[in-house]
Amino acid sequence: MDNTNSTICEVVTSLRGGIKINVHGYLMVKDKNRNNKYYWYCEQRDALQCKGRATTILNGEQHYLQDTSDHNHAPEASRFDIVKSINTMKEKARETDDQPAQIIQNAISSTSSSQEVYTYLPSNEALRKSIIEFVALIFLQNHSLYGISLFLKT
Repeated sequence: MDNTNSTICEVVTSLRGGIKINVHGYLMVKDKNRNNKYYWYCEQRDALQCKGRATTILNGEQHYLQDTSDHNHAPEASRFDIVKSINTMKEKARETDDQPAQIIQNAISSTSSSQEVYTYLPSNEALRKSIIEFVALIFLQNHSLYGISLFLKT
């Protein structure tokens, strides 16, 4: 394990609402925490049987990297920006009445490495459908039928 306790890890919300951190270009998924010590595993654990792990200490709002272990694959520096772009699109869909195409275009153009991120995003049609489904889900979660709230599996 590598002791790197001065590195601050950037946090992003996963597509399913959990939290992930960026550790040197690898996205790590929260495994567990004990008080302010957090344990993470590589996002590619199942897909690539990667055994990469990390430990952070939460100090205020920031995760300070304590230890890391090696991965069996190369880092994907753009993956973090891709997740952030998709989250931005979902947030805009929640806040505005913009059309999906406009939301997609704005999110892509506002990313610092827009061309690189655009290359790895799902197709525009897949993104458009995801935004429409997300807006419909938010609508259903915020409305009730005869006073009974709708509970949907996300």
